[in-house]
Amino acid sequence: MRSFSNKQIEKSLQKSISNMTSTNMSPDFKTSYKEEYKMRKNKLFFPFLVPALAVFVAVVGLGTNYYDKNLKVNSNITLDVNPSIVLSTNYYNKVIKVKALNDDGEEILKDINVNNLTPEEATNIIIDKLIDEGYLEGDGANILLTVENNNLAKAKEIEAILLESVNSKLDEEYIAGTVITQVDTIRKNIDEDIKSLMDNYNISYSKAIFISNIIKKDDTLKVEDLAKLKISEISKLLNDNNIDISDIVGHNNEDSMYESAALTQAKKGTIEAEQAKNQAENKVQNASEELQNQIKNNQNTEAAEKAYEEAEQARLKAEQEAIAAKKAYEEAEAEANKGDTTKNTETNQNSNGDSTNSTSSGNQGSIIGVNSTSGSVGTTSNTTGTSSANSNSGPMSGSTGSNSNKR
Repeated sequence: MRSFSNKQIEKSLQKSISNMTSTNMSPDFKTSYKEEYKMRKNKLFFPFLVPALAVFVAVVGLGTNYYDKNLKVNSNITLDVNPSIVLSTNYYNKVIKVKALNDDGEEILKDINVNNLTPEEATNIIIDKLIDEGYLEGDGANILLTVENNNLAKAKEIEAILLESVNSKLDEEYIAGTVITQVDTIRKNIDEDIKSLMDNYNISYSKAIFISNIIKKDDTLKVEDLAKLKISEISKLLNDNNIDISDIVGHNNEDSMYESAALTQAKKGTIEAEQAKNQAENKVQNASEELQNQIKNNQNTEAAEKAYEEAEQARLKAEQEAIAAKKAYEEAEAEANKGDTTKNTETNQNSNGDSTNSTSSGNQGSIIGVNSTSGSVGTTSNTTGTSSANSNSGPMSGSTGSNSNKR
């Protein structure tokens, strides 16, 4: 047998290992191998990529649409009395955010939740709280209501709905107040002068706009004085100084910017007295019918006659109270109209000089519209007085004659 030395064996092993680990591949083979690997990888990946991208686009689209319709602010509605509160609503006109703009507003928002309500529902709840806290008492309990929406047609639509809703609420509670409405766009960049007013006097954007337009109308008034006043106090100042802002805010000249609480309470008294009188007349009618039935059936009529007499006495008392309430209302109305007549005379005398100034001032500012409650001195007061007179003269005398004959 042939024998090998250790050196020969070592060389043979090294040669074998060298042959086994050789990587002498051609360049074409390497390129072909890499391309085949990429193709196989893509075939595995692409079937999942397209659906994944479609799902991603759909999720992003749905998320964006949900945000735009549900979470994005579409309108801002600001209520200013002295408390200042802003309601933010979404595309569906539901409240998504509420913010107090001063300390009084913070107090009003305590213990109430208006999220996901309509603006009408939310404002009614806030007005209830304002009434409970005494902010809408006395003469001229005015509310400045500002609607901001980048679509002015939509803003005016919301304004009209809220105006009717708030007016109904004030009438229902017999509040002597006027609703002043402003319509504007949502502004990302607020005018520096308005921003300065807001920051210096801690007032809302809507009140700052309101004051700014009043100053343009009468530059003898001072910003610092108006900023400290409640909306009702500003209205009283305008009323006392015969300052007409209808050209600035589109206020109806037939309505009063400052309504008398005495007149409103007198109106309430007239309505309640009329209701009591009608109820008393119904009781007399029922008692009369019961008495006639007992007479017809030859029954003992003593109790029925007594009931009829008591009902008739109650009716006469209610009738006198209704007459007294009507008289009190007419006196309050005359007192209110006395002041309006004086102011209208002064306005007519100065109309030529004021008209030029009014035109120039009316084109300034961002306020577009103002309306007032139906409970005004000039319009509703006369309507209520007429209806009271008719009910007192017609149904009252007729029912008395009818009841007397039946007895």
